[in-house]
Amino acid sequence: PDLARQIPNSASDILKMIKAAEVNDNDVGQTWAYTIGAQLWEWVIANYGFNAYWDIVKGLSRTQNYDATVLKVIGKSKEALYAEAAPFILKGFQEAIKKK
Repeated sequence: PDLARQIPNSASDILKMIKAAEVNDNDVGQTWAYTIGAQLWEWVIANYGFNAYWDIVKGLSRTQNYDATVLKVIGKSKEALYAEAAPFILKGFQEAIKKK
C-alpha cells in the first residue's frame, strides 16, 4: 500500500515512516513529518528528559547536523534512537486506531 495512507502494523513500518519523514521531499514525507516527529519527541522527553530534547533542538539549530547532535546529546545514533522509539510510536497508533 501507499506509505502515505498506510496504517503501521510493525516497528519496521514505523521506521519506514520515520525515514520518509526525515527526507521530507514528497507527499509521504510531508504526511509523516509532523505526526511521527511529534511522537518521537514525546518519547525522547519521556525517556531522556526535557533537557535532552531541548539540547537536541538547540544543537541542531547551531550545527544543522542532526546525526552528530543526537549522538552528542544522548550518546546513541539516530538509527538507535529511532529503533528504540518505534515500539512506543506503534503503540500510540494502535491505541488511537482501536478507539475508532
